[in-house]
Amino acid sequence: MAVGRNQQGQIKDATKRQAQLAARKPELQAQIAELQSRIEREQVDSECAKQIAAMEQKIREIGYSSEQHNQVRTNLRQAQAWQLRYQQLLSAQQQYPNSRPDYKI
Repeated sequence: MAVGRNQQGQIKDATKRQAQLAARKPELQAQIAELQSRIEREQVDSECAKQIAAMEQKIREIGYSSEQHNQVRTNLRQAQAWQLRYQQLLSAQQQYPNSRPDYKI
């Protein structure tokens, strides 16, 4: 019977602990809600968030487009390759001036 009493004691303790937690539940839920609200306010009101919003506004004002930016980068890379080729041709013309065709680059 000692085992039965021990189990009853454990059940009684668990029931008491459950009642204590249930009594604190509204308080804890209120604290959670307050903290979530505070986090949201700080995300919106923080200096960093304000700076990000200002930068995004400036980006909109100048009409920046990442697609256009990437296209310009691609064009620049292609132009640089042609610039290098042009320099190679000029160098070849200087090294072999007598083997040039009649036209100039």
